[in-house]
Amino acid sequence: MNLTQFLEQTAEAARNSNPPQNGDYCGSDGLLYCGKCHTPKEVRLEQWGNIIRPAMCECAERQYKDELQQREREKLWELARELRRKGLTDTAYFDYRFSNDDKSRPEITHKCKAYAENFAQMYEQNKGLIFMGGVGTGKTFFACCIANELMDNGRSAWVTTMQPLLRAASSFNTADQTFERLKAVDLLVLDDFGTTGSKYSEQLFEIIDTRYRAKKPLIITTNLDARDLNTTDAPLDRQRIFDRVRSMCAGKSEKGKIIVDGETRRK
Repeated sequence: MNLTQFLEQTAEAARNSNPPQNGDYCGSDGLLYCGKCHTPKEVRLEQWGNIIRPAMCECAERQYKDELQQREREKLWELARELRRKGLTDTAYFDYRFSNDDKSRPEITHKCKAYAENFAQMYEQNKGLIFMGGVGTGKTFFACCIANELMDNGRSAWVTTMQPLLRAASSFNTADQTFERLKAVDLLVLDDFGTTGSKYSEQLFEIIDTRYRAKKPLIITTNLDARDLNTTDAPLDRQRIFDRVRSMCAGKSEKGKIIVDGETRRK
């Protein structure tokens, strides 16, 4: 077989692996062109004796990239579903998302979205939030919106009420695992902070302090008002807890404090 015959066979093999579709045509350079985007479906390798090999035309390349992106989205959806399964302790939290916001409080929605969108910076700076307001005003909803948004983007979050967390942190069988998780999760949301009595003060401080030392953000929701959190009349152990919460969640400028007031949303 001479060189010409070899090249012809190579070209034929390339075309067979990337067969012409309706509308495809052969260009003046002897290469196969796509009839849709009019870009080559073959490439000539001059350094290898003008060998022709299959190539992706522009529309085939776009399709390939779209398929890759779809597979990546599916992986992220699966990851988000697994993160929710582990991180949301109440099935109602699954529906607390920005897409379900009634937009009746645009200022709060804007702050929450900004926090989620800039979470990499919030995480680096260990900045949290504190949602304050009456019962049923939407504090948990907004906190979970942030958590769900983060999990949609592959970040881990743990949303829990105080009582089960304190029991787990106090149990000999689960304490070590609980504190390891407290150190590992990207965002911790403590719902109904301040509803426990002095019985768990030491465990509560350990939970808050674990996040503080791990330099991980904390979001809390509470029915307590600013006077309660700033009071000097509380026992010293409670003051210690409140001081740590203010520094992690509200900050010196109190930009992290979000007041969620108005009538109850609960039916």
